Amino acid sequence: MIEGASLPEVDRRSLLRTAILLVGGSLAGVPSVSLAQGTDRFFTPAQFAIMSEMAEIIMPRTGSPGAKDAGVPEVLDALMTNWASPDRQDQFRAIVDEF
Repeated sequence: MIEGASLPEVDRRSLLRTAILLVGGSLAGVPSVSLAQGTDRFFTPAQFAIMSEMAEIIMPRTGSPGAKDAGVPEVLDALMTNWASPDRQDQFRAIVDEF
């Protein structure tokens, strides 16, 4: 680190917003991802509920919408269904099942 240099203050929301924009930019070439509706979900109902709560813990509703309000669980589910490799799908299911 350079002496005398100061880093800008970064809050969690700014960091997450930037990360989402970076990931979104990398997905720009991917065909549109349709959101799963009803029972056509990647995650089981129990897994979806756990994953939704985990997303809300990371980005809770405060003065602005939280992860659930923003539809993050549905987008993650759609990405897993339409974009993730079978190995990545197995990894995510295993992670959610650990909770």
